[in-house]
Amino acid sequence: MRSRFRPIARRILERTPLALFLLSLAAALIVYGIAIERYGIFPHSIIEEANKTLNVTLERRQTPDTGRFQSFSDTPNEDAAASRIEIVRGDSLANSLLIYGGRHQFRELCPEHGCLAVAIAPSGEVVHAWPFRPAAILAANIVDEGDYPYELNNFSPERNISLVGIRQYPNGDLLVTFHYRDAFPYGGGVARIDRDGHPRWYRRDYSHHWPLLLEDGTALVPSYALSAAGIEIPFGAVSVNRSGSRETYLTTIRVIDADGAVLDRISMIDALLDSPWRGVLQESPASYDPLHLNSIDRVRDGPNLPDGIKAGDLVLSLRNVSAFVILDGHSHQVKRLVRGSFFQQHGVRHLEGSRFLLFDNLGGDETGGPSRLLMVDLATGAETTIFPNARTPEALRGLFTLLRGMIAISPDRQRATVAFARAGAGVEVRLADGEILSVFHSLHDVSALDQFADERLDRAARFALDGVDYLRDDAWPEP
Repeated sequence: MRSRFRPIARRILERTPLALFLLSLAAALIVYGIAIERYGIFPHSIIEEANKTLNVTLERRQTPDTGRFQSFSDTPNEDAAASRIEIVRGDSLANSLLIYGGRHQFRELCPEHGCLAVAIAPSGEVVHAWPFRPAAILAANIVDEGDYPYELNNFSPERNISLVGIRQYPNGDLLVTFHYRDAFPYGGGVARIDRDGHPRWYRRDYSHHWPLLLEDGTALVPSYALSAAGIEIPFGAVSVNRSGSRETYLTTIRVIDADGAVLDRISMIDALLDSPWRGVLQESPASYDPLHLNSIDRVRDGPNLPDGIKAGDLVLSLRNVSAFVILDGHSHQVKRLVRGSFFQQHGVRHLEGSRFLLFDNLGGDETGGPSRLLMVDLATGAETTIFPNARTPEALRGLFTLLRGMIAISPDRQRATVAFARAGAGVEVRLADGEILSVFHSLHDVSALDQFADERLDRAARFALDGVDYLRDDAWPEP
């Protein structure tokens, strides 16, 4: 019996050194792999970039170049243009409007890439269009790209640049902010676009969302810096570090002049750290993006302003902490942080006195929501859901957008437009009672574009609607 097992034992002993070597090598590779992930040593960056490229490539194979397409509507293509605006009250719009566009939108007016935006007369007729020229915008960059590095994979301006916020200069130029798709970070920059759609300049500098444009042409633009160290939040003798798996967005407001030159920078992180509300920095659901500033407005002059708040103070919407902030217009100190029954809101605007309007993405009450137009009164603490309400038709009560959403207030401060971005629709309402005055649908004919499904041949495509603004009186007619 022993003689039978001796050859087997001999072979095991002969191969033991090789087995031990292989086991040791495997253990060493496991330890090195852990070190690569934990400490970012070689070849961590190569693996990470290869993984990103693979993921983007796979995603691109599944997702055609369809811009911010949402779905196909029941509207025939031949009726798309006529179905974009439904006037509910009266025979015409009360004001001219500026309606946001984007890639593949309003192609009957801007056949190459679509229109950035169009101007609409009270009759509902399109009276001007700003073509979207993504390659020209990218080529007009005036900042050193080394100052604002991006992680880009198979990037193309036509496919990856998406407009977000628009503000109007008196001469008809547009100040436009962009986001980047399939990129880190997502803030694609800010540009000044002339009336023919040509960029006067472009800052590829992490700018994003809705800026504030002042009367003298100065703009306050949401942006951020990147920090690998995260944020240290002091609490007495201890501190809490707020950081994610990659660089942290340090929310900044960049002040630029009409030519795109930087005049000042305001750190919202520093402002909060120096305030009694510093603790909100650790409450965000996104550790890499604690605040997510999505709009800037300014307190208007007038009676009944809340105590301590003055005309010229800044109003900042911070989505990731479901709050808005009143910032001193000169010292940049936080005067007040406001919370309520609203969640992950966008576009906070000062209406008048102690009243503010906001687009509440995820709040709601018994009268309407979750996405709604909400009025907040800082003097009384009262919240009023203006739209939707008990009188809103059922077909419009379900408008919802998880992300984005914009409001604009009419020149007479009696009406407002509300754009439900991902629903591809919006409304104009009377603020006194929430009565619907007009309905907007982002419908477009894409029948000539093969990257869309066969439904394109018969049915109008519904795209995201990122904004319906009131056209400046001094920007029209043609100068």
